[in-house]
Amino acid sequence: MVLHLVVALAKLLAAVMPLLAAAGLTCMAVFGWRALSKKVSTRGRRPKRYVAPVEAAAAKLTGTRPGVVSLSMDKGLLSEDTEARGQLSLPLSWIGSDTDKDNLLSIVRTRLGTDLVSARWHLSGQHPYAELFVPAQPPPLVSWDTFVAKANTVSPYLGQTAGDLAINWDLGDDSPHMGVVGGSGVGKSELMATVVAQFMRGGCGVIVLDPKATSHRWLMDVPEVLYCGEARMLFDTVMWLDDVMNDRIAKNLRARDDIDFPRIVVLLEERNSLQDKLRDAWVDLRQPGQPQMSPAIKALDRLSSMGRTMNINVILGAQETAQQVIGRRSNYGAFSVGGRTAENHWRNIGTKKPAISSRPGRFGYAVAGSVTVFQAPFMDLKKERERLVAWATGGEPLLDVREMMSSHEAGVAFPSSEPVDTTTDGSGDLWLVEQAGDRVTLPQWAVARGLNVATVRQWSTRYPEFPVAVGTLGRSRAFSREALDAWREEHRASA
Repeated sequence: MVLHLVVALAKLLAAVMPLLAAAGLTCMAVFGWRALSKKVSTRGRRPKRYVAPVEAAAAKLTGTRPGVVSLSMDKGLLSEDTEARGQLSLPLSWIGSDTDKDNLLSIVRTRLGTDLVSARWHLSGQHPYAELFVPAQPPPLVSWDTFVAKANTVSPYLGQTAGDLAINWDLGDDSPHMGVVGGSGVGKSELMATVVAQFMRGGCGVIVLDPKATSHRWLMDVPEVLYCGEARMLFDTVMWLDDVMNDRIAKNLRARDDIDFPRIVVLLEERNSLQDKLRDAWVDLRQPGQPQMSPAIKALDRLSSMGRTMNINVILGAQETAQQVIGRRSNYGAFSVGGRTAENHWRNIGTKKPAISSRPGRFGYAVAGSVTVFQAPFMDLKKERERLVAWATGGEPLLDVREMMSSHEAGVAFPSSEPVDTTTDGSGDLWLVEQAGDRVTLPQWAVARGLNVATVRQWSTRYPEFPVAVGTLGRSRAFSREALDAWREEHRASA
């Protein structure tokens, strides 16, 4: 009896063992793969939080159902992982024009919440798809030491590109004017500061047209820099720059060879706000019969279009690329656009938004439809203010734009809203440089006597007995200083 039981048990075990072995191998395979998959790439995973919205939107764009359009992706696509990949399958019927491709990529970026993703299109064959990837990126930071080592006073250093290569603004090959575009926090003021500091180290003059009077406060520490914020001062400075440009053009025409004039760099902040202030100033200055439009606005347009040939370079700071914000886009052949800037603002300057992160200091340098992504030096201007000023002023002697405006042969005075710092000639009167004998312009005389320029101009048209001009200084009318002083005393006595 016992023998029969043993034989039966042995037969049962012989039958069950293969089944147990197969089950064990299956369990080992399943659990072993799960353990291994935790250590390898997440390629091929389908995180529903990101995949489903992409598939739905892409299906709508391509005119098919979500089942036909499917996405597999590495989670690294959501960061700066250049090894990460994704694949978006597409319907056979989708032709994929350039506009369609741009729109589909924009959808992918929006649904994934990152602008770092780019695409390669494989539309031939039975299984068309878009390969998603993260292009090589610039370094995350550019140090002060790197900035100093790579600084260039002729072609200013902008930052580092992918592969840790330097990129510069070439005023000849790229554009003599540059727009720097981006909202708050992208590093716009910091990039403009490093570019201007390099020009200053080479001895260039700097003028700041800042209607907010807060964007480049570090330059207020430099006495040779002309910083304009108030409406009348902005108006006077723009008109003076127009005179300087026209004077340089006239001299260049008379010369046998092109003249290498001292370079003046103009920082122009928020053109639309600047134009508002130029209009406000003209309301106070305008005389009966004069045009309604402020002449300073036309002068500003000429500066952007013609100043390039006379060594007057404009760096425009703006939050958008709409024409009412930056003026004529054709005047700016180069743009540095912040990574956070919306897609439509890239289109406005004739280019596509590249794969670019939104970290501070990350920009795309756009020239002739081509964009290079770079990381600019990003410093705390409040903390680094003294060091930046010391470095910028530690090179060639700065062109003193304040003195130029007071003594220019065109006879244009320093802005009427700001007193001029000069010496006296011993009689207590301000010494007016480069005047022809007793002759002065009305702005020069007004500043020297502590009067408002606009008020003096009104006197010249309101009172018939006001002294008449005795000639010209440059393009401005010249008057006898003695005659002006005598008229003022008589006017005081009669009043």
